[in-house]
Amino acid sequence: MNKNLVPYLRSPETGSELELKAFATKDDDVLEGMLVDRAANVWFRIEDGIADLKPLALRTMERYQAFKQRRGLDDSLVAQTPAAQDRTVADQKKQINFFDGRPDEYEQEVVLSPFSRVLDNVTFGDWAKRTLKPGSRVLEVGCGSGRQTEVLLGLGMRSVALDLSEGLLRIARRKLEAQGIEGRADLIASSAEALPIADGSFDACVIYGSLHHFANPQAVLAKATAALRHGGYFYMLEPHKSPARFIFDWLMRVRPLWQEEAADDPLFSESQFREWLGRGNVRADIKISTYLPPHLFYGIGQRSGERLLAWSDRLFSALPGVRRLGGVIIAEGVKV
Repeated sequence: MNKNLVPYLRSPETGSELELKAFATKDDDVLEGMLVDRAANVWFRIEDGIADLKPLALRTMERYQAFKQRRGLDDSLVAQTPAAQDRTVADQKKQINFFDGRPDEYEQEVVLSPFSRVLDNVTFGDWAKRTLKPGSRVLEVGCGSGRQTEVLLGLGMRSVALDLSEGLLRIARRKLEAQGIEGRADLIASSAEALPIADGSFDACVIYGSLHHFANPQAVLAKATAALRHGGYFYMLEPHKSPARFIFDWLMRVRPLWQEEAADDPLFSESQFREWLGRGNVRADIKISTYLPPHLFYGIGQRSGERLLAWSDRLFSALPGVRRLGGVIIAEGVKV
């Protein structure tokens, strides 16, 4: 985590500014340290370059105790006991256990899958190239193992990438280190419902395939859009509440491509996107994508797959009776 990010961070408990105590650094990158919330007398650990800014109720206390012992920390600042749990916290813990329990499988099944590579390039990759400028500060909510982080850094952006799963963030860190670009991304373990980010701090916000994991998507979008400056760009891609969804569900039972741990209501409609983003003063263009089963993209090459997806999207999205059948919904917006 870059030390220059600290002014943009807020405590997930009180919303207060945080004080950095660095124990190990590499240039401006803090490899190990703590972020202190003086208002609540509580600290949040930074370990392996990843800041843990999850609320107290989501803490893994064993990690905090091990960190405290290794660093010889006294009790003047207490790594407090997690607070009582509610339904949202229980759902978030379920997500943490799922992704922390199988980060390498997720990487192989989803991130590196032929369908994901095609979808990423045709949708998000195209938007990022034509919309964002090098040097832009981008907030990623639910970044996983850095699937879009690599794209953003490759285009010259700076990313603040947040995810509940430290396991996935560690994979992201390793991938960025292998390319020598880890210093341009700040990886933070965080709840999307309690984003530890100051309002109006970012040039762009991306929520790519993660909203359907969150227990309270409306609350997430309220906080994510608040983090944007006026004129900032917004991008979101999620599963669509399509009348043809049953075909995909049947195919996934016959030939599963990946395992999923989604929220209770993981599909979204155009009216929901417009309403929720409108509340955050984001004027959005809503698109529908992916009219063909993902399974088809496993038997053809990358270039052929991209041409097929782009061609089929252009064709079917132009047909009024067919447009709403696509399996993916995309919002491209600007905060006004």
